[in-house]
Amino acid sequence: MIHKDSNFNNVFWKFSLEFYDRPKVASRLISLQDDLGVNINLVLCCFWSADRGFSVLTQQVISDLNAIVEDWNSLVVKPLRSVRLGIKHWESGKYEKIREKIRGKAKDLELSTEQFEQMIIYDYLNTNTGSSVLSEQDKIEIAKSNLLSYLGFLKLNTRADPEMLDELLDSYREFFKNSIQ
Repeated sequence: MIHKDSNFNNVFWKFSLEFYDRPKVASRLISLQDDLGVNINLVLCCFWSADRGFSVLTQQVISDLNAIVEDWNSLVVKPLRSVRLGIKHWESGKYEKIREKIRGKAKDLELSTEQFEQMIIYDYLNTNTGSSVLSEQDKIEIAKSNLLSYLGFLKLNTRADPEMLDELLDSYREFFKNSIQ
C-alpha cells in the first residue's frame, strides 16, 4: 500500500488535538510520559482506536505499533523535546525574546514530528485492522482495555496511578458524550 502525504492531517490527529485540549488530559498524559516513559501518541491511539470502532488492540498490534514508532520517537521526537525544554529552562535573563522565538520554532517542529508519528500509527491501523459501529459503553470499555494493554505491554500496569487512569477515562467519556451531541 502506498501511503499518501494527505494522511498527515488525518482524523487521528484531529481527535488528538481535541481530546488533548480537554481539562486535565494534557497534564495527565504528560505525567504518564514523564513519570513512566509512555509514548503519548500510543496512549492517544488507545482512545482514538476505540472511538473509531476498532476492536480491542491485541498485544501483537500494540507491539507492532510500538516497534514502528520506537526509532522515530527515540531518534527524533525525544531529542527535539529535550531541546525545547532545555531552551525553556535555561537560566538567563539575557536574550529572552530571541530564546522564546527559538523555543516556539522548536515546539512547532516537535509538534510536526508528533503529527508524523501519528500518521504512521494511523496508516498502520487503517491497513491492519477493521472497524465497526460500537455503543458508547463498548467504546469506553475498549479504550480502557487498550490503555491497560498498552501499559501491560510496557510492564507499567502496576506502576500507573489508577486514579489518573480513571480521570483519563472519565475525560474520554465526557469527550465522547460531547462529540455526539
